Amino acid sequence: MGIRKRKLTESMKLIVACYSRDQWQQLLATADDSKDLESTWEEWRENVDMWIATLKSAGADITEVSIDVDDFIEYCRIHNLPNNAETRSEYVTRIIRESA
Repeated sequence: MGIRKRKLTESMKLIVACYSRDQWQQLLATADDSKDLESTWEEWRENVDMWIATLKSAGADITEVSIDVDDFIEYCRIHNLPNNAETRSEYVTRIIRESA
């Protein structure tokens, strides 16, 4: 299983939504799942950095995408979507597709 797991990780291309320190409180104030998010940007960034380092050391290809919270909130409003992890994931995937 170790070999199979390593091969899967090596072939993984992951996208990570990243937020600015300036907009973190705005994200928390508007997120439907804010209780599941870190209370400070610094705590969130530290956790993301550790997660990225772990995956990169296993060979994963990580792309960080900066998200403008104002644009994301507008996206949610236009499409009548909740501001939650699933929508944030869909949004960052959409940004990558549209920029390709």
